[in-house]
Amino acid sequence: MASEKASRVEVSHADGSSSTSGSAGNLSKRASTDNRAHPLLTPKASNASVGSVGSRNEVDGQVGSSLGINAFPSLTQDVDQKPTSKSFQSLNFTEDLERQQSLRGNVTISWKDLQVDLVVEQGCVGRLRGEPAPEPKPILKNVCGVVNPGWLVAVMGASGAGKTTLLNALCGRTPGTMTVSGFLNINNTLVMPDDIKRISAYVQQQDLAFATLTVREHLKFQALLRMDTRLTPEQRMVKVEEVITELGLQKCSNNRIGNPTGVRGISGGELKRLSFASEVLMDPPLLFVDEPTSGLDSFMAQSVVSSLQDMARQGRTIICTIHQPPSEVFSMFNRLLLLAEGRTAFYGPRNDALGYFRSLGHACPENFNPADHYIYTLAIIPQQEAESKTRVQKFTDEYQRLEESRQQEEMAIAKPKYVDVDIKAAMELHGESLWTQMKLVMWRTWLTTAREPTLTRVRFMQTLFIGVFVGLIFLQVQEGQKSVQNLNGVIFFIVIQTSFGTIFPVIQVFPEEKHIFLRDADNHMYQTWIYMLTKTLADIPFQMVLPLLFLAVTYFMIGLNPLADRFFLLYVILLMTGLAAQSIGYLISAAVPSVAVGLAVTPPLVIPFMLFGGLFLNSDDIPDYFIWLEYISWIKYSFEASMVNEWVGKSISGCGQSNTTAMSAFTTAVPGLDENVTSTMVAPTQGNATMCMQRRCFATGEEVLDFYSLKQDHVAQDIFILLGLTVGIRVIAYLILELILWKRNRHTK
Repeated sequence: MASEKASRVEVSHADGSSSTSGSAGNLSKRASTDNRAHPLLTPKASNASVGSVGSRNEVDGQVGSSLGINAFPSLTQDVDQKPTSKSFQSLNFTEDLERQQSLRGNVTISWKDLQVDLVVEQGCVGRLRGEPAPEPKPILKNVCGVVNPGWLVAVMGASGAGKTTLLNALCGRTPGTMTVSGFLNINNTLVMPDDIKRISAYVQQQDLAFATLTVREHLKFQALLRMDTRLTPEQRMVKVEEVITELGLQKCSNNRIGNPTGVRGISGGELKRLSFASEVLMDPPLLFVDEPTSGLDSFMAQSVVSSLQDMARQGRTIICTIHQPPSEVFSMFNRLLLLAEGRTAFYGPRNDALGYFRSLGHACPENFNPADHYIYTLAIIPQQEAESKTRVQKFTDEYQRLEESRQQEEMAIAKPKYVDVDIKAAMELHGESLWTQMKLVMWRTWLTTAREPTLTRVRFMQTLFIGVFVGLIFLQVQEGQKSVQNLNGVIFFIVIQTSFGTIFPVIQVFPEEKHIFLRDADNHMYQTWIYMLTKTLADIPFQMVLPLLFLAVTYFMIGLNPLADRFFLLYVILLMTGLAAQSIGYLISAAVPSVAVGLAVTPPLVIPFMLFGGLFLNSDDIPDYFIWLEYISWIKYSFEASMVNEWVGKSISGCGQSNTTAMSAFTTAVPGLDENVTSTMVAPTQGNATMCMQRRCFATGEEVLDFYSLKQDHVAQDIFILLGLTVGIRVIAYLILELILWKRNRHTK
């Protein structure tokens, strides 16, 4: 058993002064048998600068020794002080990298009176009626706790207890729809949640990585963008190899990561260890892990938690949410935090929880997994809500009573002075240059784009198949009046094929990739505009090759205008059409939460642009209230330019000067037309064809363009408008991503 600690503790303040606290009372005795079982997990004593929290790293005294309850150290604030909207204060503990590295292995995080509320949005009807805004819904209620270096803490509770919310609040990732208040401390220093990001890492429950990258490529990208900028690339690669070895990823280091939708890759356990490796590269002293065993079998779960245990033994502070772990996995944790209905039901050494539950009349049965017993006892059981809530309240009230009793026994500690920190300046101090960000993101984007099956092989096969199929249908269209309808139809189809062939591949890939971008943005790895720009640049080669491949197959099979300049002009038109349509795909993908939603909303959004494309509805007949749709329809500009490219300067046979010749051509073009109808149609005049004949018989290509109200001199204008739509729509997609980031990161309290 550890020796009794000194009765006086020195506390360092922001202004350099110090004070001492009196006797710690019954907190001076260590009673944790858990730490004796795991000597490597026993935290080292902190130096004086750590203050009251760090100086009691070895103190696990009990309040109410008969219950075996672990009392954790002071949380640096007066007992009667209440959190306000400005409760989170900050001290610039990240002013230089040396200070950050000095915190390695010696970070104590503590929180007091942590309150998280969900803001309920008021509907439009309620605002119009002048109804009061709904009250916020509490998720966490005055939660307290402390975690010292070398501790591996399991945060457990039934579904909806607030486990992930607590983790997000501690590491500064609470959604903007929630308000956070309370006191958050690092080594006796009050900080903002954003400050913690500088010395911590967060392993999310969902493992996010590009499926087509290898394990080594993924870690290389993370190392070059997130590690200390003073390290050379060679030194960073050495660290990558060390982490690969440390976490047992050597065998799969050159394998692609893969995904469940078709790209074969590494196993689930290897993927989880890869998530740890991505964060361990930064050598963080503080690690948050959300549900590391989800979706894994018992063996892989034990392997993953064993990796966490090894990292804790190296002096890291690790907080981990976990849901119903097997008994072997549960025994690897040395501290346990139980939440119920947003309140703390127990916090202390894992083994002490058995005595605590026994003292409240809920002893764990023999040969029963304690983790399952705790969760079942604190769960709200359907059809037994009243009884369950009474039981939960008994546990939470008892723990609160013991905690208040412990606080009253401690001496009041002087409050440290508050110093604001410029988070943006701290980020820039440790961030890579824009040019480095551009190079690395471009490298990753090119690899993922070139290897993505949906964006490469499938698109090439689709382009070849449809090109041959269309070429066979419209094989060598013969000149004459029949050719007008056929050529107009195939030109419109080519425009639609180019559009849909670029929209849907983006919809099928980008919404999933967006989650990886949002995680990278949370880690401040690169700028949003760099991400959008590299996506555009990486896809340009494919946008240039695919239209050329399609035209090389279909153009001469169909028998379009044989002039060489017309072929290359049509290629330029289709190139710009593909870029504009791809922008629509990015816009939709940025706004939707998933691939399924994107595929569902794309057709109804795109079809109106087809209707105003110029083939189905004449431009002169569009209603005034829908004219704006024609102006933003990229299909209209592409169809107009393609039609002008095909028809200008072209003569059409089969349309003579007399009505008889014209009618003969018309009846030939419209088989089965009744002779009485045709005679009636030509009866009114002899010198000229009737209005119907003027619309059905074309002597030149210019007449075809006039019939569709297409302007012959708008080709260059149409191409520049397509370019403008490409840029403008992508800017809107970029702004949507920025809006999403702002909503994720904003804190209302």
